[in-house]
Amino acid sequence: MASHKKRLTKAGGRFVNNSQRLFLVYLICILVDMTILNVYAEFTHSIYVESFSITIFIAMFLQLLIVLTKQAEHKLSQFFGDKKGFFLKLKYFFALWALLFFSKVIMLHGANLIFGDKINFYGLFDGLLAFIILIISFLLGEYLLTKIYHALETKNK
Repeated sequence: MASHKKRLTKAGGRFVNNSQRLFLVYLICILVDMTILNVYAEFTHSIYVESFSITIFIAMFLQLLIVLTKQAEHKLSQFFGDKKGFFLKLKYFFALWALLFFSKVIMLHGANLIFGDKINFYGLFDGLLAFIILIISFLLGEYLLTKIYHALETKNK
């Protein structure tokens, strides 16, 4: 068995590279998404998930699409940048709204294509409202987890 030399920082903590950090961030986000999805599936009539394994795959799929949407939003913000003017800000607002809204429609359609009847969303606009609420809950859950993480970081100093 090969021994692994542990790399430690000067303060005695473990060194984590960017790849490891990204892996942990996405793993935690997927676990948060799975938890939120299962809570909605269990306690509401708006979301149906056939099994726990489907929850794992849908959480990974949706996390990938959320990351792609965030990257597109970042590119859009860079495009409009520091441009001034009422009409440019109006164009930016409309473009951002369209990106965020239609990305959810694409996510829902992609989930229906890939998972079929194994996951269903019910309610207004053929389940689109329930799906948008689910995605917003994902983002809020990830945000709250990040806040807790940063609060614990400053507590030990």
